[in-house]
Amino acid sequence: MDRVLLFYQKIFKALILLSFISVLLFFPVKMAAASPEIGVVVVSRLNMRQGQGISHPIVKVLNKNDQVQVLSRTKGWIKVSHEGDVGYVSGRGNYISLTDTGGSRSGKLDATAAKAEDLRRQIKQESSEMSAYSRQEKEIISHLDKTDRALSDARQKAAAIESEMKKISDDIADMKQKAVAVQKTIDANSGYAVKRLVALYKLDRLGEVNLLASATTLNDLLHRKAALGRILNQDYQVVAVLAGEKKRLYSLMDKSAKQKENQASLNKEYQKTIAKLSAEKAERERLLSDIKEKKIHRLATIKYLKAAAREMDETMAALQQEQVRAQKKAEAKARKAAQEKARVAAERELAEQEAQKEAGKKARLAEVKSQEKISAGARVREPVKARGEKPAHVQKEVKQKVSQKDMNDFSAHRGLLKMPVSGKVVSKFGKYIEPNSGAVNFRNGVEIKTQQGTPIRAVFSGQTIFSSWLKGYGNVIIIAHGEHFHTVYAHVEEVFSAKGKQVEAGEVIATVGDSGSMIGPSLYFEIRHRGSPVDPLVWVNKS
Repeated sequence: MDRVLLFYQKIFKALILLSFISVLLFFPVKMAAASPEIGVVVVSRLNMRQGQGISHPIVKVLNKNDQVQVLSRTKGWIKVSHEGDVGYVSGRGNYISLTDTGGSRSGKLDATAAKAEDLRRQIKQESSEMSAYSRQEKEIISHLDKTDRALSDARQKAAAIESEMKKISDDIADMKQKAVAVQKTIDANSGYAVKRLVALYKLDRLGEVNLLASATTLNDLLHRKAALGRILNQDYQVVAVLAGEKKRLYSLMDKSAKQKENQASLNKEYQKTIAKLSAEKAERERLLSDIKEKKIHRLATIKYLKAAAREMDETMAALQQEQVRAQKKAEAKARKAAQEKARVAAERELAEQEAQKEAGKKARLAEVKSQEKISAGARVREPVKARGEKPAHVQKEVKQKVSQKDMNDFSAHRGLLKMPVSGKVVSKFGKYIEPNSGAVNFRNGVEIKTQQGTPIRAVFSGQTIFSSWLKGYGNVIIIAHGEHFHTVYAHVEEVFSAKGKQVEAGEVIATVGDSGSMIGPSLYFEIRHRGSPVDPLVWVNKS
């Protein structure tokens, strides 16, 4: 609880500091606003009066390009100073072009730089305090990856045991059918065997001699003896077959019992695997909850400070650029004003010199000089031919050639690709804000929530260049499609596309799993061009 309170105290301090900096940036103090400005008169004659209003007497008349120092501005009038004289000029019209000397910007820039330095100091302090938490976070991420792998192995083992159990169940069912057949054979032969056993018993009681002695002739004796041998042999065979069938039945029953024992053992191992799987899943959920809590409650402060520092750096850069532009603009206006003054003075001096020239100069000399001036002016005014541009129809043909694309290329299927899996897009591409911490992050792809085991299909033909485990993403498949385009499929369970395999658009390459996922069974899908991620939803046909 103390750590949580400390976290929120840091958040509130950062927010208060950011608010204070915003006030400094957007509402400058009066000292900065009171910094002197230079104005340049842009009209031919501008009256400077003793007070605010046309009823006040005129102090002096300002000429075009005169520079004045702006002292203050109130109620449509500007208080200025020119060559030691102080007065007021109208501020309602664009009579004076104002230029900031840079004093206010410099003050604002210095204050911003000081605040930025203070933010950097706080970031350094927070980073030092968070180093231990960062190490713990790395350990948790490493443990999370190991748990993910163990979970994947346990599921594969469970699937293998389930397959073996099905095979044993089929064998037991087959043995039961054979046992039923043997029992039918035994039942069919049991009646006959009993009768023959009774006959043999009687024969044993009477004896063979009495049976043979009743013969009347020698031939009859021989016939009786042969018949008796055949009968006895047949009886022995019936009894032997019956005994063999019973033995085979007992063997099948014994084998069936052993198979049942094996099945029970496998079932016990399967239950252990399921228990291990559940324990791994519970441990993983605990780790996920732990890492989310650490990220939210222990890294949010430094994220806020870093964001504030970046914003501060951008503000400083903008102020510096504004200062440079204002300085260049002021210098350019000053140069232009000086040039204009020099030009006016030169023209005035030239006019005076011309007026002092002798009126009796020869007409031809004056005419020659006049022609020379006209020729010089014509040369100055002679237009320079600009380089011609390409005709419009040539540009149109070039655009048409560039716009032609091969429909077999990946780039020609923008907005036409099919979704790799059926499901709901729960996380979109681009910047997003953590709901609990408010930290700004960037997602390079999309998360598609769906059921575990759902088939994943390639969105375009290409070659599988990666098919393995990737830390933080689980089982990953990467397909190259040419033109420097790649698609990425992560959190998969069963992989059907090995490295180097050529795949076609719509081919099933894997099934959905939750390896490396923080939201359960889902597919993480990316499209990259020259290594940079692009928005997949722009490329797929959402209809």
